[in-house]
Amino acid sequence: MKSLLLTLGFTLLLAQVTFAQQEVFPVIKGYGSVIDMPFETIKPDPSLQYKLLAEAFSGQKDKTELYDPLDYFARVVNAHAHAGVPAENFKMSIVLFSGSVFTTLNNAEFQKRFGTDNPNLELIQKFQDAGVDVFVCGQSMMKQDIMPEMLIEGLKIGSSRITVASEHLTNGFVSIY
Repeated sequence: MKSLLLTLGFTLLLAQVTFAQQEVFPVIKGYGSVIDMPFETIKPDPSLQYKLLAEAFSGQKDKTELYDPLDYFARVVNAHAHAGVPAENFKMSIVLFSGSVFTTLNNAEFQKRFGTDNPNLELIQKFQDAGVDVFVCGQSMMKQDIMPEMLIEGLKIGSSRITVASEHLTNGFVSIY
């Protein structure tokens, strides 16, 4: 009997641990997983207006892989949604500049430059579908010989990362990355 109770207790504990580590993707499906957290002691206030600015500049050597900062930005979106912040109270903008601008190339241009499909294309489109504004630094585009028609459709081009960031910060956005 004691063995049966121990086995049952262990099974319940294992099930609870497994359940507690379930990945969820409430907004950006397939990217930026968050783990269900049943024991948090503080959550975002769902009545507040969240205005977040995320920037990325570094390049990535392996162009066949998803650009890591983009997955992190998806996690930011998913974490807020999973914590109960309604979509109407959450606004996020991403600014890609310097070496990260390659992530914004449409598939044809990406293939031409790197010989592979753009692994970031689907995620950037999911950001747009979720209402996340994705900006590209015009200065970085010029330095890397990128024209607007080479970009993923729907991206916003700023004159520079500096001006996009300063406008967002002036308008109450908080820099998170």
